[in-house]
Amino acid sequence: MGDFLSDLFAGARRKQFEESLHQVHAGSAHLRVAQKRRIEELRVELERVTLLARALAELCLEKGVLTREELQAKLSALAAAAETAPPAPGRTQRRSGPPRKRRG
Repeated sequence: MGDFLSDLFAGARRKQFEESLHQVHAGSAHLRVAQKRRIEELRVELERVTLLARALAELCLEKGVLTREELQAKLSALAAAAETAPPAPGRTQRRSGPPRKRRG
């Protein structure tokens, strides 16, 4: 009788575990879809911002507001400042070196 109860308990625990695993898997699949959607939204937004920045830079150059050299110097200075600035609150610092391998 003891083996029967052990088997029954183990079967119930296994079923619970499998149900939990299924829920986690279903949730992670939904999360991946949401992440892909968000990545695509961000990619589109980045394209729009890039286009705007190019248009503004070209207009400034065409109207003589600044020279290419001044624009390049400013871009270089901003890039250097971004490399040395601490991360914004809620952001992690950028890693240097090769990307980490994902656990899987």
